[in-house]
Order: sequence, then structure tokens, then C-alpha cells
Amino acid sequence: METKGDSEQRSIQNSGSVLRLRRLVGSAVVVVSVGIASYAAGFAIAKQESDSKANIQQLKLQAKLCRKFNRGEVEAEDAAAGGKISGVHDILADLQTVQVELAKKRLVFVEEQPTIVKLKSQEAALKSLLKQRINGICNVVN
Repeated sequence: METKGDSEQRSIQNSGSVLRLRRLVGSAVVVVSVGIASYAAGFAIAKQESDSKANIQQLKLQAKLCRKFNRGEVEAEDAAAGGKISGVHDILADLQTVQVELAKKRLVFVEEQPTIVKLKSQEAALKSLLKQRINGICNVVN
């Protein structure tokens, strides 16, 4: 038969077991939390490294294209069209829009028509601006 003292002793032992179990669970939560934080930090570092490698690759391609442009092997439009030279996208888009409009108008009007003359002037100005922009970028890169 169990006495009151035995019952109290077992209750104290059970309390101790519960406290140890709580500490173990608390430790496990901390370990898991630290593990998740470490994983997240590692993932962020890996992404940053991947982005850096992509940026380096982009700069290498841009430098190669600039060397070809500076040697006269590639026209400004072609250099910009590859998307490898940053900062010229808007100019190239405007140039392409003007060229499409010019092609359409040439189907209807003769070259002396004021609309055609104006579009040709816009095309020349955008080509010049594009070349200047690429020259500036390529001088910085090389």
C-alpha cells in the first residue's frame, strides 16, 4: 500500500520529470529556431552570390560588346538591341517606334512629304543620341 510520503515523493519526481521535459522542449525550440535562422541566412547569402555572379557576367558581356562597338564592328542600334548595355533601352524603344512609323508612311507618301522628312529627322536624332549614350557607357566600362 502506498503511503502519503510515497505519493508525495512520486509527485516530486513527476514534477522534476515535467520540468526536465519542458527544458528539453524549450531547448529543441531554440535549436530549431536557430537552425531555421541559419538556413534563411545561408539562402540569402547564396542568392546574393548568385546575383553577384549574374551582374559580373552582365558586365563582361557589356565590356565585350563595347570593345566591338569601339572598333566599329557593331552599330549603336545592334549594340543596344542585345539588351547587354544598360541605360539605352528607352532610346532604342523610341527609335524602333519611329522606324516602324516611317516604314508605314513610306507606303503612302513620297520621301519629300513633310511627314516622312520629320520622321527621318527624328530617326537621325535618336540614332545620334543612342550612339552618344553608348559611347559614354563604353568609355566608362573600358
